Amino acid sequence: MLRNIIFFSMIGLFILMVQFFKITDVRGVCWGMNPYEVKKAETARYIPYFVQNFDYFSSTNYFDGKERIAYFDRMYGYDILVTYAFESNQLISLVYQITNIYHRDEVLEHFQIIKENLQKEYGEPDSILGGEIMYWKTLSLEVTLLYVDTFNRSTIMIKFAPPASETLNEKYQKAALEYPTNQAKLFIDTPSDIGAL
Repeated sequence: MLRNIIFFSMIGLFILMVQFFKITDVRGVCWGMNPYEVKKAETARYIPYFVQNFDYFSSTNYFDGKERIAYFDRMYGYDILVTYAFESNQLISLVYQITNIYHRDEVLEHFQIIKENLQKEYGEPDSILGGEIMYWKTLSLEVTLLYVDTFNRSTIMIKFAPPASETLNEKYQKAALEYPTNQAKLFIDTPSDIGAL
């Protein structure tokens, strides 16, 4: 009898703790939240209109049917556009895009600064593709750092998403197949790896 009371008391205490200390995945939100819940949790400056955003390896899937909400914020000393993407009213990804647009010659310095900050948070990358796309995977999220070059102007992005079974290389290949006419180019180390996605 005492054992049952202790057991049920522990379960009750655990439920109370979960209510008081909500576990989040990134920026105080959880994957699967609806837009209302994200807006309630987000503290950055809301953008009341839809802003062009590169999503993963593509800049052409802006009107891909996914609902998005966006905010302005700062991270690592940079102004960023924070874009939440939803599918079936559930949060499926979050992208940070540095709002400064750099010439390709200067983007690598800023890319290195952001990479070092991410390494402080997540350790060494789990994968690196072409030396210029970094990928970390934790129990609750995957983080991809990359820069996209369009018409010789570059921007840096960090994408957060729930952990997936695909590898970074598989995601890259899938994106290349899905968006063959995209103007954005990912610059990889060897010329044979360079191509429009």
